[in-house]
Amino acid sequence: MKARFKKLFYFDEWSIGLANCKIEDFQKNKSPITWFKNNSKTSCGADPFGFQLEDKKYIIFEEYSQIFKRGRIAIAEIFNNTLINKKIILDNKKHLSYPFIFVENDEIFLICESYKSKNLELYKINKSDLSLQKIREIFSNQEAIDPTIIKFNQKYWLFYSKIEKSEEELHLAYANSLHDNFIQHPKNPVKSCKVSARSGGTPFIVNNEIYRPAQNCQKFYGEKITINKINILNECDFNEEICYEISPPNYPKNIIGIHTISNLGDLTLIDGLQKKFLIYKPLISIFRNLKKIVVN
Repeated sequence: MKARFKKLFYFDEWSIGLANCKIEDFQKNKSPITWFKNNSKTSCGADPFGFQLEDKKYIIFEEYSQIFKRGRIAIAEIFNNTLINKKIILDNKKHLSYPFIFVENDEIFLICESYKSKNLELYKINKSDLSLQKIREIFSNQEAIDPTIIKFNQKYWLFYSKIEKSEEELHLAYANSLHDNFIQHPKNPVKSCKVSARSGGTPFIVNNEIYRPAQNCQKFYGEKITINKINILNECDFNEEICYEISPPNYPKNIIGIHTISNLGDLTLIDGLQKKFLIYKPLISIFRNLKKIVVN
């Protein structure tokens, strides 16, 4: 009865937080986290990634709707520890999430998870109006869960998972440029581990070594973050080792999970999972099912 009650009236609500420290110092710094207020009762934000234009800081994130049961990609400006001027910049009427940002030559690129469309597209952010310009399709007829790009040894390395075994298998592809075809790594899946495979944020470099955040989904999806150090990354081989874990912050105490960590200059973005009670959640489910019947 307790489990059925929770399923009926509780839902997963993600919140976006900001810490005043670099991503590589987040674990040891224990910096207080500012959690941005969410005024909506039926939607929430997750998978935050950020960038700075002149003196303004922006967050791009997934805005998930409980009513439509799918995510859209939104952008907002950080001002006085609040998010202002929020707007939707990508919505294909299917689920979108994990808007990973990659900066090169002063250009800001974006890829996001769109596995229900079975493709992966590369966008560039227009700095004048913060809109997205589609550059190319990286994958077609193939899903890519939590796609993450890094540049290393003059090649672009794309980490992603597939919908099957998404929480435990890591795949890898590489290309000579963002405009070339990405070649599948011969050892795919390059890693099988429910503790440290699925991508979980922005890779970072310390002492010329690459550290890759991953999700620890051993107990449940979105439990905590694992930081891996990449030892080998080339066209023939891949190897990494677990260095440390980042658990949900102590405040507020009702946060039970995190699954994305990313850098914003000298700041760090994370998300936090809470179980929230919603008295009219059954009505939302009824509305959604009725809409499906009308559409069909």
